[in-house]
Amino acid sequence: MTFRLFRLFLAAVLVAGLPTLLSAQGNNAAMQRALLKRQQQQAAQQQQQGAMPQGGAQQAEILGTVQGVAKNGIVVVDGNKQMWRVAIMPITKVHVTGTTTAASLRSGLIVEFTAEIDNRGAVQKKVEALTVTSLSKEKQVGVFPAAAADGDAGGFGANAGEDAAGKPAKHGGHTPGKTGKTVSKTQPAGSYRVVGKLIVGRGAMSVQTGRGMLPFELEDNAAIDVNVSDLSLVRIGTEVTVKAAVSPARPGMAQALEVQVKLPEPQAGPSKDRPAKSGMKKSGKRDKMGEDEKLPETE
Repeated sequence: MTFRLFRLFLAAVLVAGLPTLLSAQGNNAAMQRALLKRQQQQAAQQQQQGAMPQGGAQQAEILGTVQGVAKNGIVVVDGNKQMWRVAIMPITKVHVTGTTTAASLRSGLIVEFTAEIDNRGAVQKKVEALTVTSLSKEKQVGVFPAAAADGDAGGFGANAGEDAAGKPAKHGGHTPGKTGKTVSKTQPAGSYRVVGKLIVGRGAMSVQTGRGMLPFELEDNAAIDVNVSDLSLVRIGTEVTVKAAVSPARPGMAQALEVQVKLPEPQAGPSKDRPAKSGMKKSGKRDKMGEDEKLPETE
């Protein structure tokens, strides 16, 4: 009888204290979620502001030459012969400028040039100047009147272009042309600014403009400038300036905040440029950094 009364008393105590216990657990879970959310917001804010990673890192400037290029970073040797493995992060600002030769042009590059185009959609003269560039919100694929500035959506052909990701634009009423077809034949003759993906064939070049293929020819001595936000044209020996976060705990490792590259003047005669591959291991069709040589991740 006494044991039964004890069980009833214990059950009553548990029932009475259960709401308080559940409330405490709920409050604890809510506090953990709030703390996690605050940490995520702080990390996102630091990334937007280009903040350096934590852990005693300091900002430094590395001046040197490129000895290797990978998708996620570069290998740099500075003036003191020290090797740096520099990680390229989402917040890293990359700016590559200079000039190059027609021999270095390859399919897939984004190019921009001005050309005289007739009302049949054909380029009338050889292109005298061309720029290898990068797409952005302001610079999109398309055929625009030469006077139209970057980001001017009112120019002819703007609605038939592609967005910064290279996909057909969703706005506008034109249908992008298919590979193999020339550009629209309904435009008036005139001077146009052309932006698109370069296609290099046997002795011929074309540009995918979002309205189809636009064949063109380059002058033998055409001026080819480079102004891109990636490292695809960087070669061994190219001088580079890197603003990066470095830590004494990781000697020789750096996380780039900004990368400035000035390409050397192209030499006369056949191109001797070769892809930067120091510190890489060949895998498939591309040189990739070995698994034991990966660049540091963002902390």
